[in-house]
Amino acid sequence: MRYDINLDDARIGYKPDGNFSRVLFVEKSRKLNPRGAAFSSYSPAYMSSNEQLQSIMQILKPTGKNVLAITGSGDAPLFFTAYGAQHVDTFDISYNARVVMDIKTYMLKNNFCFYDYVHVLRDIQTAPDVLNCVSGDVVMHAVTHDTLDYLCGMRGCRIFMHTSNGEIACFPDSTEFATMKQNVRGRYNFIWSDLFDLSGRITDKKYDIIYLSNVLQYVNAASDIVAVLNNMRAHLNTDGVIVVDSLLQSLAVARHKKYKSVGDNISGWADLIYDKSAMTMFLKTR
Repeated sequence: MRYDINLDDARIGYKPDGNFSRVLFVEKSRKLNPRGAAFSSYSPAYMSSNEQLQSIMQILKPTGKNVLAITGSGDAPLFFTAYGAQHVDTFDISYNARVVMDIKTYMLKNNFCFYDYVHVLRDIQTAPDVLNCVSGDVVMHAVTHDTLDYLCGMRGCRIFMHTSNGEIACFPDSTEFATMKQNVRGRYNFIWSDLFDLSGRITDKKYDIIYLSNVLQYVNAASDIVAVLNNMRAHLNTDGVIVVDSLLQSLAVARHKKYKSVGDNISGWADLIYDKSAMTMFLKTR
């Protein structure tokens, strides 16, 4: 599927040194979406997840289930696949999330060993030109033609972000990596969408799991979170689960007024459940 990419808009948030201007990034996002989006259509994508995906998979048990997951670093879709999900669709507001997901998928499908997989990711995560770095040939083979045109237009821009310590944070273990290589069928379906438009772009699809972790925390008003969850309800199968949040944000859920209000407003059809083992908050339909 080809997307309407605007290179002028894509490059506007990047400074002459190739780094992304976080001030512009936040301010532009607020103007585009005053409800609180902290990411824009072309903001840099993280190269790895900072979530406890192994623990989350143990709780969700996605074997045989249909999943809609935030694209992010590509790790969540890959972990769902490794843990037996039947089908995984992905979505993200940033087009660069698609790029990193397709690069990881390509390496898994083309039998890269774990060492080379990590080496490529570390090579491109701070590259100002991912087509002209050491691993540029991998990137060129990994992406679609429209994405390749986009990357040509984004030369000199650092379109990926690394974690706070500068490393790739979330690695699959050897068994998970082998299962990813075995189970990944090809590129994941990617829905390029803001969270508030997502329901309309899914149309009539339904899922057993909708993974919104590290997404709703960027929505300012509890009423907007409730609206999103009510929209997503239409896309949940019976006994479906929405992953609402994870990590430190969730640790404060008991005293977080925004999420308390959310729980009160969806109590007619779902319960908010916090799992300490995975530091993750789930919405479980009744």
